[in-house]
Amino acid sequence: MKKSLFGAVALLGLVVLGGCAKPSIVGKWEGTTQAAGMSMQTQLEFTKDGKLNMTAKSPLGSIPINGTYADAGDKVTMNVSLPPAIQAMAKGANPGGTKEYKVDAETLTLGGQTFKRIKE
Repeated sequence: MKKSLFGAVALLGLVVLGGCAKPSIVGKWEGTTQAAGMSMQTQLEFTKDGKLNMTAKSPLGSIPINGTYADAGDKVTMNVSLPPAIQAMAKGANPGGTKEYKVDAETLTLGGQTFKRIKE
């Protein structure tokens, strides 16, 4: 009887702890960002294999930005290359670098900007 009770309690503990896993940054997100004095609708995709795909929709059209990322718990380091024409417009702003982030089931706060998870 004691073994059955212990087994049931241990199983319940594993289920509860398994449900406490931190939501992942992996997935697609969308929000509004500010860069070079412009407000842009931005879509981010963090893939399982460390790739970062971004699309910023500006008054000048869509700007694809690709790179890689490394997740370090509450910080993410993004390495991206901007096309030369975009670098000139961005006046030194770059979406890359290391930024703090927080994820809940539906919201990503990244470097002070908020994105909503895109459901597929």
